[in-house]
Amino acid sequence: MDTLKKAMIEALKKSLGRVTDATRAVDIARSTHYLWMETDPEYKAAVAELNEIALDHVESKLFELIN
Repeated sequence: MDTLKKAMIEALKKSLGRVTDATRAVDIARSTHYLWMETDPEYKAAVAELNEIALDHVESKLFELIN
């Protein structure tokens, strides 16, 4: 995976998966991210894993608020 894609993965981690925030941080177009998702299985898998982590985080915060 190239350096820009790795930077995007890191930006997605920091933004909890928010694509707009991450693409702004890395200074790429949203369409570039989605092109990578379609054409790079390794990148797509890394993003999918991040989405699961972000979902777990959001669910835990929601449960805290409910309690």
